[in-house]
This record gives sequence, structure tokens and C-alpha cells, in this order.
Amino acid sequence: MSLLGIDAEIEKVEDMAEIAKAGIMSTPALAINNEVKVKGRVLSKDEIKKLLK
Repeated sequence: MSLLGIDAEIEKVEDMAEIAKAGIMSTPALAINNEVKVKGRVLSKDEIKKLLK
């Protein structure tokens, strides 16, 4: 079930070298379309919805 009607591919990255290559020095982080939107904190469901709209 999709809450926003968006088809998405979700990828969890755990390789620290790959994370650092993306410029992320504190986790967790969220990137959308390869653009880092948030790093260093956990977002609420509503915050994630806003970023996806």
C-alpha cells in the first residue's frame, strides 16, 4: 500500500565508504533522487511525506 501514491525504490546503505563518498558524516541520513536531504537525525513520518511531495 502506498500512502502517497508514489512508486519508489528504497535502498538501505550500510557501507561506510559509500556513505562517506556521498558526503554524509553523521547517520541516519535520507537521500531522494541521489540528493541528500537530511543527515544526522530521524525524521517523523510527516516530515518524510513533505519531502516526497
